[in-house]
Amino acid sequence: MKKMLSLFCAAGISILHMGGIPVSAEEPSSGKCGDNITWHYDADTASLTLTGTGAMYDYENWMIDTPSEFTPWQYFDIQQVTVSEGIETIGNFAFSACTSLSSVSLPDSLRRIGDYAFAYCLRLKSFETSASELGESAVSGCHSLETIKLKSGVESIGDSCFDSDTALSVIDIPKTVTHIGWNAFRLCTKWYQAQTDEFIIEGDGILCQYKGADSFVKIPETVKQIAAGAFVTAQDQQEGIRPLPALYSIEIPETVHSLPDHAFDGVTSVVTVTLPETLEHIGEKAFSGCTNLTNLKIPDSVTSIGTDAFDGTKWLNDLKSSKQEQIMVGDGLLLLMQGDQKIITIDDSVKTVCTSAILSKQILEVIFTEPDTIINPNAVTNRYAVIAGIPGSTAERYAKEEGMTFRDITAVPDGPDMSLDFKKDVWQFSNSSSYFGNTYYLSDSDRAHLEAAGADLSIIDKAWGGSCGGMATTVILVKNGIISPAQLQTGAEALSDVTLTDSVRSFINYYQCTQGRDDYEPQRSKIYRMIRLAENVPHGESPFLLTFSLSSGSHATVGYGIESGEWTFDEKKYDRRILIWDPNFPTEFRDDCCLYFDSETYAYCLPHYNVSVSANTVDSSGAIMTVSNDISMLNAYPYPFTAAERGDVNLDSSVTVADAVLLTRFLTAQATLSDVQMQAADLSGDSRITAADLSLLKRQLTGKTA
Repeated sequence: MKKMLSLFCAAGISILHMGGIPVSAEEPSSGKCGDNITWHYDADTASLTLTGTGAMYDYENWMIDTPSEFTPWQYFDIQQVTVSEGIETIGNFAFSACTSLSSVSLPDSLRRIGDYAFAYCLRLKSFETSASELGESAVSGCHSLETIKLKSGVESIGDSCFDSDTALSVIDIPKTVTHIGWNAFRLCTKWYQAQTDEFIIEGDGILCQYKGADSFVKIPETVKQIAAGAFVTAQDQQEGIRPLPALYSIEIPETVHSLPDHAFDGVTSVVTVTLPETLEHIGEKAFSGCTNLTNLKIPDSVTSIGTDAFDGTKWLNDLKSSKQEQIMVGDGLLLLMQGDQKIITIDDSVKTVCTSAILSKQILEVIFTEPDTIINPNAVTNRYAVIAGIPGSTAERYAKEEGMTFRDITAVPDGPDMSLDFKKDVWQFSNSSSYFGNTYYLSDSDRAHLEAAGADLSIIDKAWGGSCGGMATTVILVKNGIISPAQLQTGAEALSDVTLTDSVRSFINYYQCTQGRDDYEPQRSKIYRMIRLAENVPHGESPFLLTFSLSSGSHATVGYGIESGEWTFDEKKYDRRILIWDPNFPTEFRDDCCLYFDSETYAYCLPHYNVSVSANTVDSSGAIMTVSNDISMLNAYPYPFTAAERGDVNLDSSVTVADAVLLTRFLTAQATLSDVQMQAADLSGDSRITAADLSLLKRQLTGKTA
């Protein structure tokens, strides 16, 4: 809205013509302008009267918004406005550009006058109110306005409130005013010229404008607050307005406890600012654009700093180039964290993390050890970083509000070891055309099911180029019990028992064409997630799909663990490696098929595939594409198995004593069942497996009604 002035000035002729449009017979002369407020226009007296109670509706700018949002009296020639007692707010743009308006009567019940409410009322000569809040540009551009009387009770004067009221000579501002916004009196030429003091102080000790000639400024102790723009020549060099000198230093007294947003914004010449030990808050962009500001000390009394408070200052640039990793100011304020750290811990010495404090794109995780640390919006600028902390803490709330991943640092993984056993958990044939042929075999029923589900089948219609994605995905699904080996072949107890028939080939290719997802995420974030997953596989976390690009295309593998050690490849050292099952070498663990990385830089290599990726670049070959054990993604199109017969616990397509034996072993904790087997064993249909199901199975076997 601050740019509205030039817009209206450019359209000045149009504004002058608006107030004189006659009212047609069809125009309504009354209506609602608030839930409990009505308006009435008297054409004979050109007066508009508002009666009722409560808040008035807000309206939009008539020059740039849709007609449905205009005031209902926008085309009336209004010369007088009377707002009755009981009404509490004047809406935004309510009487903006009423160019004939010369008289306004406002009630003592008024609490707020909205943004641009009386802007550009070109014939208005006086204005009086006791409303506690005057919005942005509320009475701006009123070129005939000579007198403003703000009665006791007015507390806040918004940005540009009286901007361009060039005829204004008398402003009566009471001591109740505690806030005066940016450029509130910009281009109030006559009023400015009439001021004789070098410090123009209004309201409750608010420094509105510095008018002195001294480059070394010591603000008097009568000042309690400094209005934004007080040290900028806001009058735009208008005739009769002397520009401020090039300010070198500004000393702020102990009577000031807070600096508002944009307090010294744009004071390019100032080199030194002395802040008092009583200062508690520094507002948003308070020193933004003070390009020569070099000498500044943030006192320990400061407890909060707004966004970009020191943006562009030499002081901040010097701090950034100082090589300090952690820059603390004020009362436990983390102003800046820089360096190449991948994982950082915010300890109890930090009370507040300022906006944009953690700038590095290399940050992968920020750990908050204290539950009540204040974290300002956008404190961590890397949106892919993980926020770690205690459940219910400010860290968890911050992660939710910023749409970032949260990790519970108190959670201890506690589950069965999900590492892969190469003798039973994986396919025993390789990802080779000698097994899969030269085309992607897919049964008619499997193709029809995928087509109906909307899957992309383009890969199936090409020459065979590898089924590694299908092989890796199905290993993960079987390991998680989503699919039972017995569903693939009768009598198979482990995946290693399954031989490659046409139906199994179709099953693998089914999942081959449903994969290939490349997560849009920075490489370092993918590596971070890969490490976290790998660390937890022995404690119940599922193995994960790991795919990476190669010069010849891409390759899919399964990651299932992590190890520390010392390895060297191509004269580069690595201290950790991800354990991998590779479909190209399904029955043997190979050292050269692991992914090796440096835990400090996250540079990594895949020796067998001649992949080497440095810390700061990602080559097209070797870029990690997918890191996921998300079953909902890996099994987005569940394979259409025929539902198991009730009681067929071992999934051998018949109900026999063997099923009762297996169920007995399960109930006595001597065997486990996959999800599919659990469904077959739930004869009672209560989603639980109990002795009652075993009893029903025995009755079924003896020919009794289940």
